[in-house]
Amino acid sequence: MSGMPVIIFDDLNGNIGYLMDLAINASPETVNFMIKKAKGLVYVCIPEQLALQLQLPSMKEYPFHHSSKDFTVSVDYKTTTTGISAHERSDTIKAFLDPSTTDDDFKRPGHVFPLISHGIRSGKEFGIAEAAVSLAQLSCNESIAYVCEILNVRGEVADWPELQQFSQQYGLNIISMSDILLMRSRPQMKGAAIG
Repeated sequence: MSGMPVIIFDDLNGNIGYLMDLAINASPETVNFMIKKAKGLVYVCIPEQLALQLQLPSMKEYPFHHSSKDFTVSVDYKTTTTGISAHERSDTIKAFLDPSTTDDDFKRPGHVFPLISHGIRSGKEFGIAEAAVSLAQLSCNESIAYVCEILNVRGEVADWPELQQFSQQYGLNIISMSDILLMRSRPQMKGAAIG
């Protein structure tokens, strides 16, 4: 990927569209674009090992957790003030890339929502976290990405025709989760349909 987000279409779990970019490309401009145009919640998708390393517990451990997504407690990077601005959310996302970052570098709760990827495991759902982390690994050998659900003008989850329109309007590629799984299984496809 070359600094442009892509649309991931979840054709496996509910036909939801997500705007996705690599954490290495995170910028105030791209985060603001996601917030304004996609309008959903901004997640940072991280491997399970990193969540453990940063002591970010899965919210599935709590009885009130009802999402199929494996969220951790939300975070802000230590340098943030309110944490809500696009600039500060970008800083928080990029902090996950720094190998020297520790659990003490995050305030909790915050305004960025880490989502744990469990990779491809038998019996585990291949969801948006797994898809985004896989796409990051395939495109730049990083394992961290950030995503945002795409809503339509009525504030509802955008359907397939609306995702196609969104893609055309902003010149963004669409890749399905099925395609990402196929790319993972065929190394010669590495980099295809990305960027």
